Amino acid sequence: MTVLHQVAYTWREKHSGWAFGPRAATLPDRAVLRWTERLGDWLRTDPNGSTGYNHFYGVFRNEAVFVRRIQRHKVRSAKAWLLIGPPTTLTPRLALELREWSWLEGGDGRLLPLGPDVTAAHRRDLQAEARHPEVLERLVALMSRFLSGAGGSIVLPPTELAYPLLWGFQEIVGGFAVDEPSVDRRQLAFETFDDRTRPPFHPGLFVRFRKGAPDLGTDHAHDDIARLLVADFARKIDGAIPMPGVSHPGGGATEPTVPDAAARPASPEAPVPEPAAATRPPGRPAARTTSGAPMPPPTPSRSADAPARGREVICPICLSTLAWNDLPLYRYNPDIGDYTGLDLPADASAPQRAVALRTAFVRCTDPREQGSSHYLPFAYGMHGPPAVFGFVGATRSGKTHLLTAMIGQLEKRGLGLGVRHAALDKARHQAFLNEQVSPFFNRSEVIEQTRAGTVGLVDSFLVSEEGREARPVALFDVAGGDLLEIESARRFLDVADGLIFVVNAAEIGHDELGDRTFGTVLELLQGSGRLPEVSAAVVLNKADLVRFDEPIVRWFRSPDQVLDAEASLRESADVYAYLHSRGADAWTRPYRECRKATLHVVSAAGSDAVVDKTFVRGVTSRRVLNPLLALMAMTGLLTSPEAQKIGV
Repeated sequence: MTVLHQVAYTWREKHSGWAFGPRAATLPDRAVLRWTERLGDWLRTDPNGSTGYNHFYGVFRNEAVFVRRIQRHKVRSAKAWLLIGPPTTLTPRLALELREWSWLEGGDGRLLPLGPDVTAAHRRDLQAEARHPEVLERLVALMSRFLSGAGGSIVLPPTELAYPLLWGFQEIVGGFAVDEPSVDRRQLAFETFDDRTRPPFHPGLFVRFRKGAPDLGTDHAHDDIARLLVADFARKIDGAIPMPGVSHPGGGATEPTVPDAAARPASPEAPVPEPAAATRPPGRPAARTTSGAPMPPPTPSRSADAPARGREVICPICLSTLAWNDLPLYRYNPDIGDYTGLDLPADASAPQRAVALRTAFVRCTDPREQGSSHYLPFAYGMHGPPAVFGFVGATRSGKTHLLTAMIGQLEKRGLGLGVRHAALDKARHQAFLNEQVSPFFNRSEVIEQTRAGTVGLVDSFLVSEEGREARPVALFDVAGGDLLEIESARRFLDVADGLIFVVNAAEIGHDELGDRTFGTVLELLQGSGRLPEVSAAVVLNKADLVRFDEPIVRWFRSPDQVLDAEASLRESADVYAYLHSRGADAWTRPYRECRKATLHVVSAAGSDAVVDKTFVRGVTSRRVLNPLLALMAMTGLLTSPEAQKIGV
């Protein structure tokens, strides 16, 4: 059984005079001395004293500590109590629940190690306090500052709402992953009062309530996302909780009320970068009417209504039309590395059928290639209309690394924004993680380029927003040369909903004619009449090579996983102007010709230094999820008010 150790501190008179030190402990003397030296700066606040009890929680290597302290306005009045335990036991949540504990002593005044049975009687959660409207509104500001990526330390003024505010913050942030090579998850640390002249430093995500600190203002590039996350947190506590700025249509799930982007106040802490000379690249329609009224919601490229269960589905690989429910079922047998028939007993219960169908496949035979067949997850045709996304670019543009980085970040961080996703083909997804994502992220290995002749359905996901029909997303990768020469490689263009055009930053300035695959794809779409139906995200990949150029430097370190229409428009304007200034107008052609499009600054690997097929500086992906989120918004998978303004 895991126990928590205690140490109690107070002023004591010794032969050499008065000293602040341990009075009693459940640890050996040497361990107590080590912890006292390590935590000396955290056991007390300013010598002038503080009002009431306050707390510090932090993690030092493999041990978490929780300090409860008081220091009245008089000489030698400070007292402190310390809990020590593994971070998996002594979590931020437990620390907040134990904030009012009268620290337990034995009958003879000695301290006792504490097990779960003892601490349970003293725990008090903060659910009720955390759903107070004032707490929720302050939580929006705190989340907005966190999402801005301004740094690990967040400082705000002391408040009696500190504990419910921290409770809500740790509930939302506790499961977040971060896009940093050396950190997988952020462990929250906090201090509820500080008045020191030179406060001590704590690494990582640290929230400090400091006397004299200014109030937090929301970062206008992230306040809508923060409000959505806080509204979702409030719903999870106790149904739909009213909070300022969030409407509750029909009494159901809350949706954020997104203010007019032009009316948002500028934030001095993390302003959205100003666009280049032209506020909107030529050839793009305005996002608002001349009256200033919002444009109507975009029409999805396909109906988002729930499909009839017997409907026909177009195979994204060979374009065959399949009567989905009439097809025989298969399952993948890893022992033989092939698919075998799946027979469902007539007397199978509903749960048994659901389990079997979750991993079932259907087989499609290409009528144009005798003996050729392929398999699709059964779930692909049992939800909303599938969305097909493809990657377009020359052989050395970095498409494969970009796709690998995207799927890796999806695995680490998800899509955020209240959007859920799950792999449709578990075996294919796991194989991709093992063969490409893990070597790329964990061993910094260069991934082999897409082989010629390979038309790849790389991965597929089921994406769902709360309260809406889930929709499958299929990701295709095709060798760059194949798009120019092989007819079968072009088939997916007849069902593609969105395309990610990958620009190689290393090629800018060397070839004013641009990437031939861009023109080929656009001309094929124009010839088939599908160009108005397809959305485009143009990605300036390998941006680390030009990261010090203006305006790339302003976007290279901007946050990833953000859906912000105003910031998206400004980034598109900046990238468009940058490519134009470098004589690379040919690469902007998808942005000019597609009905909805965005431009993005991205780096799949973070550096281009390779020795022996290894990125010698490691892999640090930059902003790889933003193009995918933008494409999901432009194709109708994401339907929030902010998503409806992306790419227009």
